[in-house]
Amino acid sequence: MEAYEKPTRVRPTRRGNGQSLREIDMNSIPSKTPSIYQIRHIASGKVYVGSAVDPRGRRHTHVSALRRGVHHSQYLQHAWNKYGEDAFVFEVIEPVLFVEDLITREQYWIDALRAGDRKCGYNVSPTAGSALGTKHTDETCVVRSERAKVLGADPVVRARRSEQAKALWTDPAYRERRSAQSKAQSNTPEAKAIFSERSKAYHASPAARAKQSARSKALWADPEWRARQVAARSTPEYRARASKQYADREASPPMVRGSKHTDASRVKMSAGQKERTSNPAYRAKRSELAKAQYADPAARAKVSERSKAQFADPAQRAMLSERAKKQFADPEARAKLIERNRARAADPAHREKIRAGLQARRARLAGASTPAKDENITHEPPPSGWREREGLL
Repeated sequence: MEAYEKPTRVRPTRRGNGQSLREIDMNSIPSKTPSIYQIRHIASGKVYVGSAVDPRGRRHTHVSALRRGVHHSQYLQHAWNKYGEDAFVFEVIEPVLFVEDLITREQYWIDALRAGDRKCGYNVSPTAGSALGTKHTDETCVVRSERAKVLGADPVVRARRSEQAKALWTDPAYRERRSAQSKAQSNTPEAKAIFSERSKAYHASPAARAKQSARSKALWADPEWRARQVAARSTPEYRARASKQYADREASPPMVRGSKHTDASRVKMSAGQKERTSNPAYRAKRSELAKAQYADPAARAKVSERSKAQFADPAQRAMLSERAKKQFADPEARAKLIERNRARAADPAHREKIRAGLQARRARLAGASTPAKDENITHEPPPSGWREREGLL
């Protein structure tokens, strides 16, 4: 065992008369006076440095934790267990005039007395008022993890934490400060690379993806949560933000708009889309949303301008053309499209809908406000064999 070398220290002004923690007179410790204090091992000179608004009450807290063997500084706890209570003294080394200066002065004394150095002190963290720089052992990490899991599974604890978080988020200053901190931490290239790799590793796990899917489905199955989400997404602010994100995505080059899905992902997405569209309630809801959107002249004009802009772009037109050619080159897709068109043509309701749409379009082009019903427009089924003559079969 190497010999202990006592370092050169700044000599603090001590209040406590150098008596052990058992013998110290509590009246010698100031009460309700912001101060910097130290717990010093008499023989080696090692110290634990802290700050408190009430040093007398903080001394009682430290001694109680040390006697019960649960002090947060395992270094101080081990020394306490080895040398005993009589080997330590509690001393106030500097009264502080303003409470706001406690952390600054505590950091000064931690650095001056080298309390964060294992050879000179018992402080777990070298940073005052923070856990930065703290290195936990593997056993401590396991214990902390298990304790956090137990607390996180307790409904009472979760409800209390939820209420505390909600209360904090109602403070605009707190929200602004947290937002600035999050942006500063996540906007660096290193942080983005770490988040990207972590996200890829998480989503590559089938178990994690299944867990996330089940959690999302359970949330959306809750009527209260669903109503809250719908209300939040119906605000003008949300719609403006979503519109800007969509415009930015459309303005980006086609090759970086999204990821290329695997064949398995495409099959799964197709099956999910078919399942949704086969639900009459879902189709009715989508129909009502589309009708409400197209009933708004501003929304119709916006869609029209977007379509014109897309078709005016040669790259977009070429992409749509290639997509259509690829679709019609597939015999199965062509047969499916033909069957769908035949079913629509044989449906009287669909034919009447097309007829009304043509009348409304003709009236708009003519400038009439209320189009008159044109009895001469008829839509009879096309003659048989026209698809064969056109080369569609």
